[in-house]
Amino acid sequence: MIPGMGAAHFADGILNTPWFFHSLRGLIDPGQVRHLKAVLARIPHASLLDLGCGIGSHCGMTDAAYTGVDRTASYIDYAGHRYAAPNRRFVVGDAFALDPALGHHDVVALINVVHHFGDEEVLRCLASLRAVTPHRVLLVDVAREKAGFLFTRIFGPADRGGHFRTQAAQRALLEAAGLRLEWEDGYRTAPGIYPHSVLVAAA
Repeated sequence: MIPGMGAAHFADGILNTPWFFHSLRGLIDPGQVRHLKAVLARIPHASLLDLGCGIGSHCGMTDAAYTGVDRTASYIDYAGHRYAAPNRRFVVGDAFALDPALGHHDVVALINVVHHFGDEEVLRCLASLRAVTPHRVLLVDVAREKAGFLFTRIFGPADRGGHFRTQAAQRALLEAAGLRLEWEDGYRTAPGIYPHSVLVAAA
């Protein structure tokens, strides 16, 4: 650690380095794209907006037109270079004030995003989705009630997000935002650290 730099500041610094973030996620929570592709195969869509897309590593979850939005410019720059394709774009944007110029999207996905926000912030974020008029919202995050020792004692506390919720609490936020739950599921990636909830709601 650099002398004089606090632990939290140091963690933020290295996690904001795209190649490091990519490598770390690949080690502790691998294989998400395969699971997400199976989920999205059940949701008819011609376009998807991935809100909080990070470095864009989930863009392969759909063959439809893909737009990734994140507030971290270095992540968006990395995504644009690594995952460039004719039907993909990556845009710096604000989850709380989405730009209507992003256009309409059949699905808005929030994958491993909402644990970074308190309840009121999540509701503000969900309200901002009106700007892109989705047919459905896909919410995927850690299901706290299913998490084991490694997550609750090591990886959860080290995460920059401090609002891990049960699947029921995630469902309640969608419903409080006026969204109608259509179905829910879950999956766990190897090596089993991260149990993910899957919630699909109609806008």
